[in-house]
Amino acid sequence: MPGVKYRDVPSDDASEDAGVDNVVATQPLELEAAHVRRNNAELLWLRIMVASACFFALLLAAVWFGVHDGKEESAASHASLPEEAKKEGNEMGDGAAASRSLPQEIFCYGDSLTYGISCPGREAHPYAVYLEQELNNLYASDPAGPPAVQIQHMGTPGITASYLESHLDDARLGACPIISRIPTLSLMIILIGTNDLGQPADDGKDVAKSIFGSIMNLHGGVLSCLEGAGNGNLHTLAIGIPGSAYQNRVKVAADHAAFINDALEAFAADYPGHKVSYLDFPFDYESGDPKWCVDGLHLTEEGYKELARSLAPNVKAILDKIER
Repeated sequence: MPGVKYRDVPSDDASEDAGVDNVVATQPLELEAAHVRRNNAELLWLRIMVASACFFALLLAAVWFGVHDGKEESAASHASLPEEAKKEGNEMGDGAAASRSLPQEIFCYGDSLTYGISCPGREAHPYAVYLEQELNNLYASDPAGPPAVQIQHMGTPGITASYLESHLDDARLGACPIISRIPTLSLMIILIGTNDLGQPADDGKDVAKSIFGSIMNLHGGVLSCLEGAGNGNLHTLAIGIPGSAYQNRVKVAADHAAFINDALEAFAADYPGHKVSYLDFPFDYESGDPKWCVDGLHLTEEGYKELARSLAPNVKAILDKIER
């Protein structure tokens, strides 16, 4: 038997470091004690090795069964899909599927009617909030399944089309910074022009043509911003200038609004790629109508909700045509 290495254990060493069998530890360690301890240690080591081997065997078995069951479950899940769905998924690829799952992004842009100013003393009621609800309801009932619709908005009371057209890059109010912050934007809805009708004009200036030119250039500028951001498939929607008590009192203002709306409709119809759409404001102004505030200019909460309900089917039709 090879030589046994051991160390002397002083009589006061009763710690665990003294050895497994050194419980009393009152005498110096002798060779026989060391030999017994060595045999015990070898037996302990053998037990540890056997236990470890069993443990690793069980671990490997658990891993193998887990992977095997996972493959079977995955295969079963795929097998349970309709054949058309499996075929569509394979043809679309991961990128197309991810694109379809992204929300449709809309931005409503304009003046106080977009802000949602209501009757004096009442809270704002942006039609964008109600339009989002209406669109999501429409998509929920569509057999093709709903791409979630998300709508943001910015309306500036008193703003004119001429101002927005000449401030496309304005950090606070401009359309281009807004677009750059929403790279997935599908549609910008622009409701503007009411305040332009009340602006004083120079003598001899064709007011209606000037206002139409500002709105037309605003849409063109917005589309340029979109294309500059790498979103060439994005569209705009022009909402016609609504009626008002002012137009009922001032015939020339009503005539200007009618000319501008007709010109916007023709502009949208001829725009390359049909990237601009036009919709008339969905209801006329009538004194005493509960959809209109007493100021004859802004809408009540009911009016903003009706605006959203009327726009929703047409907006959905536009979204459905936009390539994603």
